[in-house]
Amino acid sequence: TCTIGVLVQNFGITSMPLLIIAGLAVSTFAGFVNGILLTRLDLPHPFVSTLGMKNVLWGLALVITGSKSIAFTNTGVDNLMWIGGGSLFKTETFPGIPFSFILVLIVFGIFHVFLTRSALGRQIYCVGGNPEAARLSGIPSKNVLTFVYSLSGFMAGMAGVVSVGRLASANGNAGSTYDTDAIAACIIGGASFTGGKGTIWGTLIGALLMAVIRNGLNLLNVSSNLQKLVIGVVILLAVLAMMVFDLNIIIKAILCFLIFSCLMVMRSIKRAYDLADDIDPDTLDKVTSLTDDYAIGDEKRNHDSNLDSYLNLLIETDEELSKDPTIDQKSFSYNVRLNRRIAERLESIQRKE
Repeated sequence: TCTIGVLVQNFGITSMPLLIIAGLAVSTFAGFVNGILLTRLDLPHPFVSTLGMKNVLWGLALVITGSKSIAFTNTGVDNLMWIGGGSLFKTETFPGIPFSFILVLIVFGIFHVFLTRSALGRQIYCVGGNPEAARLSGIPSKNVLTFVYSLSGFMAGMAGVVSVGRLASANGNAGSTYDTDAIAACIIGGASFTGGKGTIWGTLIGALLMAVIRNGLNLLNVSSNLQKLVIGVVILLAVLAMMVFDLNIIIKAILCFLIFSCLMVMRSIKRAYDLADDIDPDTLDKVTSLTDDYAIGDEKRNHDSNLDSYLNLLIETDEELSKDPTIDQKSFSYNVRLNRRIAERLESIQRKE
């Protein structure tokens, strides 16, 4: 992502094929270097080369971007951004299917066929289970490992291309925790740290489980600090359950669905609780005062669009209230009733006009 951002900002390159090729080439080369460090220099453990390379590339990304975000909006790369942010079959009533989701299914399907139906795919399992035994049986273990690391880098580059559309910016710190999530998803999906075991669909279920947990915690307005604690505990419990009970992929899918359902129920309960909790009088007075002030301003500006007036009023009021330390943030923050209050007052003023 940072490579694409630098090419767009510093060199003015907007060609989608060229940007994609450049991003994939850099990431594939990084994976190739990881493989060379492990297989040719005989480093004691894969974590040595991969963790070291992660920090090298992280620092390099911060250097080339100047530790700043590079925005992709209005830079002529809308086609590239569509890969991560566009949707197919979109209509006025249907939001469409995200292309990134379809891309994930295609990639997983290709890798399933590759790992289960090709000679190289079976060799990867063999080398993962016992590299020395694979070498003695005639499999070039070092070449296979180098290919695997290069392929891993290529897929990381593809994820970066998708992130261009999802984040609409390039930032050296973006995705700094993705490696932990990737490892957790693989382990939860049934992959083994010792190698030679795991399926591509199990990894997909593990990734979905991680996404469900994160999104559920966000919907419940759980703080980011507490989210790390909860996700860590869930990962430990999930891995322990997988090891003890040896759950198959169907049970993992059912578990994912049950967790999602529980989080949705908890969200509904929390929403009902929030709606039942009245706003304190001080907060309501401030909302009323602010909406009156901004409504008068809207009358003077004579906005032609009711939607623009409402959005401006909502944003400005929200910003003002969020900066006021005297307001009970719990009772007003993104509260449904606050939005309704603003809308009602604006409609009342528009009727008077």
